[in-house]
Amino acid sequence: MFVLDPDNEQVGYLGRAAQARLRMPLGITVDGKDRVWVADSVGQHVYAFDAEGNVLMGLGKQDEMLNPTSVAVDDARHRVYVVDSKQHLVLVYNTETGQFLSKFGERGTEKGQFNFPTNSAVNREGRIYVTDTMNCRVQVFDADYKFIDTFGRQGNKLGQFMKPKGLAFDAHQNLYVVDADFDNFQVFDTQHRLLMFLGGGGQAPGRFWLPAGIYVDQNNRIYVTDQNNRRVQVFQLLDGTTQEPGLQQPEIASASPTTNKGGETSVTKSSNSNALSKEIK
Repeated sequence: MFVLDPDNEQVGYLGRAAQARLRMPLGITVDGKDRVWVADSVGQHVYAFDAEGNVLMGLGKQDEMLNPTSVAVDDARHRVYVVDSKQHLVLVYNTETGQFLSKFGERGTEKGQFNFPTNSAVNREGRIYVTDTMNCRVQVFDADYKFIDTFGRQGNKLGQFMKPKGLAFDAHQNLYVVDADFDNFQVFDTQHRLLMFLGGGGQAPGRFWLPAGIYVDQNNRIYVTDQNNRRVQVFQLLDGTTQEPGLQQPEIASASPTTNKGGETSVTKSSNSNALSKEIK
């Protein structure tokens, strides 16, 4: 893992030590104690590092994890959620002791079931959002792991998904959902209504090629891993206010909607982005 220090213009690394040599790190998050949690999908473990790169904890007994792809932390409840894509479920551990607490989900298409989930995020109320990637939807669970809601379905229309992956909340609790097939991310309010979307296929700033992860920091800077362009793009949320559906969308929503003969609106990936962005190369 690269550790970028923009103030001092330095680059460091985590995960090179023999005690936790990572094989294919995918998911990463930082908790309220500045511990860095990393899901090693091939190594079949999740590790917690301190700021100096020392391993504080390792999660995952023999064959407990098959393909951990993401990790999310609920600081208030001392829980870490690990999405295991091949097992089609979410594993729950205690952040202080590493004790296994529970798991939820199984393969299927019904409510509460998953088909190769990839990412998760936790909101302020402790609700757990999981990208059910191959079912083309996002599912929502309460703090007791009970199913609450689902939104999105397969399609190329506004608010639909083809390959949803990374999830993140901003300071206003709007949810950002990366779609690797659309090459964009969509933003939903707390009622799961689409507010805006940004992206499109390409290599210019504001465009993506197989994006995957997303993170929003305390200053509402949005970081998106742009995989096949081999970069991370950084955006700044300029206005945190939301709009009711039906009002004119801001220019930052760069993917262009088009209307087909049946009158339905769909998303294309060919328009330009006016969003402020910069690349870490």
